Amino acid sequence: MTLVRMPRNLDCGAVGPAATVARAIALIDETPIDAALLDINLEDGTSEAVAKILDAKEVPYIFITACAEVDMIDESLARKPLLLKPVNVKMLNGAIEAFLDSRGKP
Repeated sequence: MTLVRMPRNLDCGAVGPAATVARAIALIDETPIDAALLDINLEDGTSEAVAKILDAKEVPYIFITACAEVDMIDESLARKPLLLKPVNVKMLNGAIEAFLDSRGKP
């Protein structure tokens, strides 16, 4: 829940959280999403299927995970931007700014 509040504190709108793969996919289908923060470990598995849907829709995302969880996802997804837990507002803000800068957005 802390991570849900953090983007709002950074002037970002948040949808979710989605604790399951099905709920995350439903949010993608129901809501226009400009970017996403994905915890790799969800209640019912990993967010790998969610990431693949976001990739297909060309929606950028940053994974948030504990170090050990990186091995749980496909190698191609492991190259995506990653924040290691515990995440604080300063870390999240820096990651979002760097991510947007690397994509050429204001």
